[in-house]
Amino acid sequence: MSRPSDSPFIVYDDEFNSVLGETPRLVKVVDVDAHEGPVYVADEDALYFTTVPQPTDDPIPGFRTVAIKRLAVNGDHFPLDPSSLSVVRASANMAKRW
Repeated sequence: MSRPSDSPFIVYDDEFNSVLGETPRLVKVVDVDAHEGPVYVADEDALYFTTVPQPTDDPIPGFRTVAIKRLAVNGDHFPLDPSSLSVVRASANMAKRW
């Protein structure tokens, strides 16, 4: 495990340093209810992700749903305005652990 003295990141494998680059930084991008499944689409400069699961009784009691959202990133100009967020799908099925 290593940590450059000026980096906010803890590196468990030195190969990850090539991902971080020479001047890594940790920046809050936008306040959002992101949960998992982030996918960056370079051609759109956008990040797609699912939200935190929400309980619903549709189609059955105890069912949970997530939304799929899109964040227009705009290069590396952070933080972003919440207007950069849009909903791709308001209610999406999610994987269930059995």
